[in-house]
Amino acid sequence: MDQELSDQVLRLLREKRRETRLTLKKIDLAIEALEGEPSKNGRPEPTPTLFDEQPDRFKSMSNIAVAEDVLKEIGKPTHIDDLIDAMLKAGFQYDGNRTKLKRSLVGSLDRRVRDEDGKMYKPAPATYALAEWQENDTDTGEEDAGEASD
Repeated sequence: MDQELSDQVLRLLREKRRETRLTLKKIDLAIEALEGEPSKNGRPEPTPTLFDEQPDRFKSMSNIAVAEDVLKEIGKPTHIDDLIDAMLKAGFQYDGNRTKLKRSLVGSLDRRVRDEDGKMYKPAPATYALAEWQENDTDTGEEDAGEASD
């Protein structure tokens, strides 16, 4: 039980550290914008946002698209917390706190699971996977059954 509490505290501290880093980055960007030279028209350049610094592969992608992309890289069903960690490790940045990102992502992923297009499934609570992984398991079983009857 102590280990579980320790893990929770560690997860919260890491989340707080990420939030603090984002805040510091915003402050640094604001300072740079204020210290910078005025633009050609005499007005200050717009302050860059964290989204301007997304890796190119994430520039125009939604949270759900990034999650699907990262899931493909992971290659197996992944718990939401691990998925968010992998997204952040891959360079995805968001404006806000982790709890809001998690709520938004869970809502989007759950909608994707319920969609009739069947692009995703949920093999366990709070765990998401690409439907193609499930189809491969199903296809393999059907092929074996078909070969046996020939």
